[in-house]
Amino acid sequence: MVTTKALPNLVDMPEIIAPAVKDGHTAIVLIQNGIGIEAPYEHRFPNNPIISVVSYLDARHDNRNRDLIIHGTTVAIALNLYHGYSDNHPSSTAGSSSMAAAVGQQALDTLVEAFNRGKVECVIVKSIQACRWQKLIWNGAFNPMSVLAGGRNTAEMLACPQFYQLVLDVMNEIYTAGCTVTGQSLDGGYYGGGPNIILKRTMDAPVPVYPSMLGDFKSGRPMEHQVILKNTIDIAKRHGVEMPRLETIYGHLLLLESSYLKNNERTSPS
Repeated sequence: MVTTKALPNLVDMPEIIAPAVKDGHTAIVLIQNGIGIEAPYEHRFPNNPIISVVSYLDARHDNRNRDLIIHGTTVAIALNLYHGYSDNHPSSTAGSSSMAAAVGQQALDTLVEAFNRGKVECVIVKSIQACRWQKLIWNGAFNPMSVLAGGRNTAEMLACPQFYQLVLDVMNEIYTAGCTVTGQSLDGGYYGGGPNIILKRTMDAPVPVYPSMLGDFKSGRPMEHQVILKNTIDIAKRHGVEMPRLETIYGHLLLLESSYLKNNERTSPS
């Protein structure tokens, strides 16, 4: 079960977990953000089933006590076996053997039972990739823009009419790309809905959300821009969808991150 930050631009996670993976017998569960995260594991472990998990969890560190975690109102999980990055382009290798399929199904059923027993809403969705794109509509907009907005939470960003419009425009870019790549509408499904519905849900939330990327930025850690932004842009372009706003945000985020990571290197003890 891989629950780390997804940082394939910095860490070879498939290589790290390799000692724990038995060929054809181990199910690999990815509870991580982003699009295209399964491909490195599929390449490294072609005979093992991959369970792709989308988590909806509103939590953050307390500003005054970093040992304290403050939970919001959302705790839910959607998952299914990985068969490729879209329903239109199924993978020919991801856990394709009968043994791997049986291992994957057993692991899938066990996870659902365990999470639901622990009072975490957990459902097997028909299209896990559509679910990933649905979540990305929110993640791809609010995560990087909370950093570029100077550390604002969702309520503070949406209170500014100009920023509200920018968030909506970015969401629409991601929505269009997701519909094109998956070959289906992202309006329905588990925790789904188009940009306007997602924005209304965010505005109606009882407490504002502090996106996880903002937490990484404030702590001087690397941000998940590869899987949330870069992979999204690359996959969309391969399907003929341009994403000028997201590309602009991605460029700004890279420059911002490089400046503070370099500063951390200079100030860290030798």
